[in-house]
Amino acid sequence: MNVAEALAATAHSAGVSLVTHVPGFGASQTFAAWPGSPLPSYHEEVALGMALGSGITGHPSVCLIKMHGLLKAANALVCGLSAGVTAACVITIFDDPSGGHSDNQLPTRSLLDAFEIGVDAVDDPGQGPRVLVECLQRSQQQGLPRILLIGSELVEQPYVGALPTEKLEVVSWSSDPVGQLVCPLFGEYQRTRLLSRLGQTCAVNPPGLPALESLPARWQPTLQAYRPWIESALAGGRPAFVAGDTGLSSLFGLDPYRAVDAIGWMGGSVPLALGALAGGHPSAWAVTGDFSFIAAGHLGWIEARRRRLPLRVLLFDNGCAQATGGQPVEPETLRALLNGPEVIEVSYPEQLTIDPAHPGPLLYWLRVQGGFEPDEGRREPLPNS
Repeated sequence: MNVAEALAATAHSAGVSLVTHVPGFGASQTFAAWPGSPLPSYHEEVALGMALGSGITGHPSVCLIKMHGLLKAANALVCGLSAGVTAACVITIFDDPSGGHSDNQLPTRSLLDAFEIGVDAVDDPGQGPRVLVECLQRSQQQGLPRILLIGSELVEQPYVGALPTEKLEVVSWSSDPVGQLVCPLFGEYQRTRLLSRLGQTCAVNPPGLPALESLPARWQPTLQAYRPWIESALAGGRPAFVAGDTGLSSLFGLDPYRAVDAIGWMGGSVPLALGALAGGHPSAWAVTGDFSFIAAGHLGWIEARRRRLPLRVLLFDNGCAQATGGQPVEPETLRALLNGPEVIEVSYPEQLTIDPAHPGPLLYWLRVQGGFEPDEGRREPLPNS
């Protein structure tokens, strides 16, 4: 048995529900040793987003990537730190300080310090499985994703000795919109909570959950345009977990709807919801917008189609990026990404019926009318709570 095989066996034995991976030296050897031949991912933001979605919903996860890959997924990482996790989520970084298997050399330690994430490092390959177990336990205790740092050259060295046998405690997730809707409304609280979990400040009490009607008047026309779509989507029942993107549609996580459980980054709703399903959650939706989907959401949609899990994606198409200034979205660009039998185009809210029985992913392309016009001018930002 080598170190890569020992790490895979230890994580599996500890109760990790989902392992995600993008090919790279060190990470690939460890992933290849994972039981069941899981699928790798094509992009680190999707791989890490899935691991976070699994961890948020109470299913332990491990993401196997290199430091260069973590930089590609940095937006997902910082949102994951703000939202926190319920079960362990360990990002195993296979370091390549000499750049022998990478494009260039990176100051890994300095970069990780800047991200303000807890790090457990493997210096002795014989201690790799033990450090991994401790990293998983700390992640779950802190309620935060955590880094396991190991030199990529160590994974092919032999491992001698018994493997750790500790198992992670089974935990249950419950919706926490104030804690997991990552947006300016709760930014100050989530930042202070992060520092508290890192042991740098005292714990703070969460603010109350505001009502949708309390948001600025300029947002209300768009929220009114979205409202019948949300109500039609929920008419057949709410799924166990709903992830949203940066955008106004995700603010239906506020009272009285509470229709979105977590907001990630722009394009993050699809990998978050997909990771929840892949980790073992019973059902999940992703709520996204046309701009977010073109920007990065399509990366998660590619992954959803590959994995054939019963994800439901609600894509609000109103022709512009309303949360960031009303910039127009080219319809031909969106249409080029939305093809295949999994895409269902819907023109009116009363036509929307979510099919819970279809075995694979479905994307509902919602052609929303009303709200802001693309040329209306500058938008005011969301207020801080």
